Amino acid sequence: MTKQGKIITSAISLGIVLILAVLFFITSRHSDLTFQATAPPREVTPVPLPPPILSTIAVKADLPIQDVQQFAESALRDYLSEPIQWKKGVVEAAIKLNLGTSTMTSSADGTVAASIPFQFNGWARGSQKILGRVLDKRKDIKGTATVSLTFTPIINPDWSMTAKVASDISVQKAEIEILRIPISVPQLATELMRKTVLPKLENLIVQYIASIDVKTRVADLWTQLYEPVVLNQDPPIALVIEPLEILAQQPSSDGKTFSLSLGITTYVQANFGRAFFFDIFCRNTVD
Repeated sequence: MTKQGKIITSAISLGIVLILAVLFFITSRHSDLTFQATAPPREVTPVPLPPPILSTIAVKADLPIQDVQQFAESALRDYLSEPIQWKKGVVEAAIKLNLGTSTMTSSADGTVAASIPFQFNGWARGSQKILGRVLDKRKDIKGTATVSLTFTPIINPDWSMTAKVASDISVQKAEIEILRIPISVPQLATELMRKTVLPKLENLIVQYIASIDVKTRVADLWTQLYEPVVLNQDPPIALVIEPLEILAQQPSSDGKTFSLSLGITTYVQANFGRAFFFDIFCRNTVD
């Protein structure tokens, strides 16, 4: 082998030895490597978030017609515990009503129809001229009748409640005793009932429905809507509601249940992080 060939062979052998040494060092020292490098920065273009989505949350309150019926009967018994007085000119009357078991139904538009049977007794007194003298004549009256009522509750734009009411009466029996002889007087009793009983019952219904304080309850609901709804504690996640308006449908019914539906138009967003929960805690503590 020439001198030049020996030099080339020695250089190749030295290169192989160096490569093997480097590979051995890397393989045996891999677990001790501590050098870390971050990924090269990536260009990010900020994009504005889309606007919040407007949504409507529906809330429905149901009340069985049977509960309405029981409450109405209780209110009527309390109201009619005292005799109904009536006077027009020289004619004066007083009637005491004893309610029976009523029936109540409702239609899809929320109109409630009630049939209320009752027994009545009382007296009627008027002045008569006999032989030039004015004498007061008092006659006892008793019988049975049925009142038919329909009323439709209405919610106004200012959240007050009113009602359309209509009524009629059917007298099945009405008698006055003259010289201990019962004489049937259904026409007289019907006129008397229409003048004394029906107006008072209609006013009672209107006053009761008008006393339902929907406005205050809606105002309380509006305040509660601003309270965040905590979905999860760790990690902290809460829903925040921004109410815009509260809507209402007129009362309705399926014949068995009386219903009132509310709709809340709102923006809903989710909040994450402990800073948000710390802010809630501070506001509640201050309040």
